[in-house]
Order: sequence, then C-alpha cells, then structure tokens
Amino acid sequence: MVTTQKIRKKIKKKPDKAKPKAKPKKQRKRKTPHKAEVFDKFALWMGQPAPSREPRLQRDFALKNKLNEATLSDWKNRRDFWVKVNQYRKFWGSEQTGNVLMKLYSQIMGAKDNIPVEAYKLWLQMFADLTERMSIEHLHSENPLAELTNDELSDFIQRKAKVLKALKGLQ
Repeated sequence: MVTTQKIRKKIKKKPDKAKPKAKPKKQRKRKTPHKAEVFDKFALWMGQPAPSREPRLQRDFALKNKLNEATLSDWKNRRDFWVKVNQYRKFWGSEQTGNVLMKLYSQIMGAKDNIPVEAYKLWLQMFADLTERMSIEHLHSENPLAELTNDELSDFIQRKAKVLKALKGLQ
C-alpha cells in the first residue's frame, strides 16, 4: 500500500544526475622533502665517516626510517642535500680537531729527529699562522720562525707541546 508520505518522499527526491568526474590532481614537485626531519637526519648520517654511521648501510637507514631506498637516492641528487651534508661534516671535523692535534703532537714528540717536514708545516700552519699562499719573502719578513734552524724549530715545537700538555692536564 502506498501512503501519501511515501509519495511525497519520492516527489521531493531530486533525480540522480551523473556525477562529474573528478579532475586528476597535478603532481607538483616539492620544494622541501616530504619528511624534512628524516631528510635532515639522513644528511647528518651522510656527513659522518662510514665507520661511525649507525646504521651502517643506506638500506638499513631507509628501513629504520620507513622510507624507500630510492627516496634517499633522490635526496642525494639534490644540491641542498650536499650543502647540509657538508655543514654536518664541518661540524663533525671541528669536534675531532683536538684528537687530531693530540695524535700529531704524539707523533712529533715520539719521532725525535726523524720528523717529516709535513708535520712541521702542519704545526706551523695551525699555531704560527703559516699559510700555503705565503711567498718566501713574506715568510722571512713577517714570520720570526722562518729564521730558525731545524734544531731551534724542533725545540720551539717541543716547548709549545709541553705548554699544550700542561693545559690539557688542567682540563
């Protein structure tokens, strides 16, 4: 039995119109990576020497951070990625400088008279403002260390090393 209420409902219903098809969304290239935090973390990971990375492999890094390894490879093709990696490398290297200097100091102190010229050169570059670009004339005119003999230079370095060792003992 058809009631008036049912008839009214049918009349009030609008006829079904075909729904227009949704336009496909355009894929736009992101200016920043989708997962900016992981991007930053990956740059930090890449900025460390391979033996000190944890996890050791890129594949494992991708799994740990729930990413496809291809995403990491794509990031490595970005210029801003390598800028960030180099910033982290510089930071890492600056933290390690004390260790490098201590190793150099140990080698110089233990080598007695067989100290390679490169060790002197590096020491002077670090502590006496010697630069590669200095000309010989400039070196002689402004650097009093340039006039020292090898023995005098060795004594000078040993005295500086003792001061550094004493300072390290105070820390």
